[in-house]
Amino acid sequence: MAEYWSSRLMFILVSAGSAVGIGNIWRFPYIAGENGGGTFLLVYLFFVFLLAIPGISLEILAGASTGKPLFAGFRELVGKYWPAGFLPFLINWIILSYYIVITGWVLFYFFFSLPGTAPTFTEASESWFLPVFGIITLLIAGAISAAGIRKGIEKLNLYLFPFFVGALLFLFLNSLTLEGVGEAVGFLTTVNLDNITPDLIMAALTQAIFSLSVGLGIMFTYGGYLSEREKEKMLGSVGIIAFTDTTIAIISAIIIFSITFTFALSPAAGPGLAFDSLPIAFSKMPLGNILMPLFFIMLFCAAMTSIVSSMEVMVNGIRRLDGRRRFGDVVITILLLLILFVPAALSYSPLKLEIGGMRVLDFLDGVVVERVAPITTIGMLVVLIWGWKGSRRVMESVFSKDLGGFFYLLLKYALPLLLIVELF
Repeated sequence: MAEYWSSRLMFILVSAGSAVGIGNIWRFPYIAGENGGGTFLLVYLFFVFLLAIPGISLEILAGASTGKPLFAGFRELVGKYWPAGFLPFLINWIILSYYIVITGWVLFYFFFSLPGTAPTFTEASESWFLPVFGIITLLIAGAISAAGIRKGIEKLNLYLFPFFVGALLFLFLNSLTLEGVGEAVGFLTTVNLDNITPDLIMAALTQAIFSLSVGLGIMFTYGGYLSEREKEKMLGSVGIIAFTDTTIAIISAIIIFSITFTFALSPAAGPGLAFDSLPIAFSKMPLGNILMPLFFIMLFCAAMTSIVSSMEVMVNGIRRLDGRRRFGDVVITILLLLILFVPAALSYSPLKLEIGGMRVLDFLDGVVVERVAPITTIGMLVVLIWGWKGSRRVMESVFSKDLGGFFYLLLKYALPLLLIVELF
């Protein structure tokens, strides 16, 4: 029996939960900090409106048109080019393998910050605690996925996402009382066009893709769970998802940079900003013993909603290949994840596992994903827009003739050019 979302509201909620994750709260601020704040934000918003929104619209409509799992859906839509469906499956496998590791770090910091203080990240990575909490996170995600669409994914987002938003707003209001809030807002609104470089453009493009789950197969999979009635309000749904995701990313950046500037930390501190710099700052703040665990449990909630979304792509893709029930597909997914999860987790342990002088997790994120993911995700969308003969008709019928046609032309002709630029 086919599974469907219980309502349009739940579809929006789980899609927003998928988009909002560690990428918004952990990755967006440090990437923006490394790339000039407001200048990065401007380029990022450019890609959100001209690539991400049309991209996720195409994916949702494609999934909704077939109602089938990833591989079977691609076979129906693009014929002999259906192996392109393996691209999002592959990139989800890589990203999820180390994303769960990082989420384990978040869970570790939540528990260890409850007394009001937390160990430094260097101290934590020299113990076995971080890998253990990563395994706990993997098992939690597997249990939620095994429960199914309505009992697992919907219920997770129904409870965690509102809590996440409430915690975020509480932290945001608190950040407005800090001395560095004015400097934080200035940092995020100051634009210098001379600072736009190929590296900044690549960073903004990658962040836009990950932030809204473009070309990752998540929206294709989620679109397959839409009923006919829910497809009619697609434009409003996509707009709400994009607005929610972008707003949360900006609010998160204001929170983190307010703390950063108040306590004279570097906004370009990199990935260690959330795990090294912020705990030190929280320990010096009024109510810091409450705000620090609240920040990390908020981050954990955001991460879990994204994790189960990426897992669903893998579970959904595997399901119709082997004919097993969902529980068996979840077990296979976990076993696949362990192939990369284990070395990524051990790279921040007493073993300090490395590849080419880089810790495995940093290699997967900074080399494999940073360079390969934009190519594979854009490549998947190019195959979909060119191979799916009915894409223009469907986009024009769901949106409008003008807007649907604009999205179609933008994706069909701008994406290949962008892919060429990425390749060369």
